[in-house]
Amino acid sequence: MGPKKAGKNDLKTPPLDTFDPICVESTTPGTVALMLNSTEEEILAKACLAIYKFAEKCDANKEDLLKLGVVSPLLKLLSHNEKTVKRNASMVLGVLLAHHQARQMLRTLDYLPAIVSLLTPEEDMVIKEFGSLCMSHIAKDHSSKVHMQTADTLKPLVHFLSSPDPDVQKNSAEALALVLVEAESRPLVRELKGIPALLNLLDAEYPVIQQLALNALARITEEVESRLEMKECGGQDKLIQIVNNSQLSDLHVDCLVVLQNCLAEEQCVQELLSSGGLETLLKAITESKSNEVKQAAAVAVARAIRNPQTMPAFQEKEIEKVLLTLLSLDHDGVRAAAAEAIAVMTGYSSSKSIIAACADMALLVQLLGSKMVKVQESVALILANLTCGNRSVISLIAQEGVTEPLVNLLSHSTGAVVTNAAAVLTNMATEGNLRTDMEQCGAVPALIGLLQARNFQVVRQGVLALTALMVDVDVRTELCSCGGVQALVQLLGSEDESVMRSAAWSITVGAADTQTAVEFTKHGALEVLQALSLSHNRSSGFAQVALQALLNNNLPAKYSLTGVLAPTDIISDGFYDCGPARSLCAMKILCLEELAQQAVNDKRPIIVVNALKPLDHALFPIVSCGFIKKRRKNY
Repeated sequence: MGPKKAGKNDLKTPPLDTFDPICVESTTPGTVALMLNSTEEEILAKACLAIYKFAEKCDANKEDLLKLGVVSPLLKLLSHNEKTVKRNASMVLGVLLAHHQARQMLRTLDYLPAIVSLLTPEEDMVIKEFGSLCMSHIAKDHSSKVHMQTADTLKPLVHFLSSPDPDVQKNSAEALALVLVEAESRPLVRELKGIPALLNLLDAEYPVIQQLALNALARITEEVESRLEMKECGGQDKLIQIVNNSQLSDLHVDCLVVLQNCLAEEQCVQELLSSGGLETLLKAITESKSNEVKQAAAVAVARAIRNPQTMPAFQEKEIEKVLLTLLSLDHDGVRAAAAEAIAVMTGYSSSKSIIAACADMALLVQLLGSKMVKVQESVALILANLTCGNRSVISLIAQEGVTEPLVNLLSHSTGAVVTNAAAVLTNMATEGNLRTDMEQCGAVPALIGLLQARNFQVVRQGVLALTALMVDVDVRTELCSCGGVQALVQLLGSEDESVMRSAAWSITVGAADTQTAVEFTKHGALEVLQALSLSHNRSSGFAQVALQALLNNNLPAKYSLTGVLAPTDIISDGFYDCGPARSLCAMKILCLEELAQQAVNDKRPIIVVNALKPLDHALFPIVSCGFIKKRRKNY
């Protein structure tokens, strides 16, 4: 017999609880986004891959996906057990987080542990690449940087700087460069040996990695300990080697920026000098065709010469003349850097004389009108230092018409510019003809306006400039008419001690003129100065000298307060005796006009000396034998 045929009932029946497989094709991102909530690994992997390809095309696609709420399910998939799902999900997030709205949505979730979990050594290279890419994106936002400032977060990024994959290196270096903007992260990265790892990236094959490493180094070397570690790791020498290499010209500016930070430390400057790095800086200034390189090198020099012990080595190279040539270049950045360095050098007497002899004074005066604030500030400081005790320089810049530009700078919005300009005017006020020029240019009202500033340095320098001009009678008259006297008296109560002392000295100088002394007295200067002299906390020799100067030129007040006059105190017409005042703090001494306007009372008569000039009977109606008598009520 042949084989028995299988009957209908002999076929296997599929289980009742299974669903027949289907093949779904979708061209709608909303449908695919729904698949991210599936429990099937194959669907999840394919859905993530499709979304990755869609998001990569343009920002509009990213925005559409964000509206569909894909961020939260993708974040969950980063912890999936299936490697393919995890990898594809990390790829999608790496692309999406380039969009600021995606990062904003991510901040509402507990995102950091899931992303950091992608950075473990066991993960495959693609996951590491996109995990580090995610970190570089979220590090763009301040709030995320704050959350990233932990050793657990930064350690894998530092470790990935040594990865054999250039994309992982690039992403990690970029993330660290962004995180290092925050000062709190710098010690952590340094302790994790981040500086040697970043220095190794300077030998990377790709320029973008080298530049990112230099950006990170520029930020971490804003910390003193990191600058010293750079020196110990041979970082400075490596930077100098790159600057010397013409084939790496695209890295020269970034290297010089890092070097600028390092040269704030004396030890780093000493190493620069011993290794021949100074010659490299000078070569960059004189021979480079790039203005940006010249600017960066000049700033580096400015940092290095702030230390008096290392300055002689720079002077041997005639650094003053080298930098003066940069002022003539038509580039604001180069001029600002050169002017800053020259301003530092004018603080050294040896360099000051060289600069005074070699500088183009006409150019310096012209640069006061620069549109760049840093140029104005530094040039004004150069002129302030050069004109201090140097009549020759004062004469030269006066011939170039410096007065009007300086007076214009007194209304500048930057305090340092105003302070330096006022300092130049103070030095120039030693010349009588220049004081007249300043007055004609409106210097007095402008300086009086500075007395109301909030910046104590501006106020102090404004007071000193006014004091220097106050030797001229026209200036004193303008001071009284423009509210300068009242402003100076108010400054006696300043919480800044240097401002108070300057105001007291100004009153001392002004009180040499009797009329000005009377004006100071009218506005309560005597009372304030006596209170300062008696104060245990604010007692000042300047205040005591000012008080004595006012009393010496206001004999009625002196006689009322002390009861005696010195043999050198010569009374004249207008002297009056209003009776003893036990304390100026409790009783204000009125001037003669104020006393005459008071009603008749039962106080003792006011005695007035009037030997030569007849009194105004309209003002002083009760006169007898040279006395003003304030009669008793029923006289």
